[in-house]
Amino acid sequence: MTRLRPILLQVGVGLGILILACISIAIFPLSEQFAAANPQVAYMRGPVLALVIPCLICAWGVLILGFVLLERIRRNQVFVPQTVADLRRIGWLCFAAILPLTCLAIYTEKNVASSITNLYVYGLIAICFMLGNLFMLLGALFASAVSYKAEVDLTV
Repeated sequence: MTRLRPILLQVGVGLGILILACISIAIFPLSEQFAAANPQVAYMRGPVLALVIPCLICAWGVLILGFVLLERIRRNQVFVPQTVADLRRIGWLCFAAILPLTCLAIYTEKNVASSITNLYVYGLIAICFMLGNLFMLLGALFASAVSYKAEVDLTV
């Protein structure tokens, strides 16, 4: 079961990559349809897409690095410096998504007062902040584990 768990998680991350690919492909046609159906806010299409695309890029980075980490786990190469670097990169990518999401919330609030979209955006900001902190914490824990492993390897 221990060998199967990373593979199952990789399948889940692969499914997430597939879903994100579908979203990335469909975002432009969906924005065109939404702008055609709601001409009063059609002028917002460009700026909203410009703010959503960096978030999608961050999500791509997180999923790809997550897949790489799971592959490292599957190969029993967990406590290496590269794992610490990847965990920190994931944390920084989560933090990086907060800025465009905050700008999106401010932009939509100024143009469409009391928009329900902002509730989702605020939720995503909170999730990104918590995930960023979690992955930074995991990076610090793994950094300690890597240094302990290096000490043990030197003494043996």
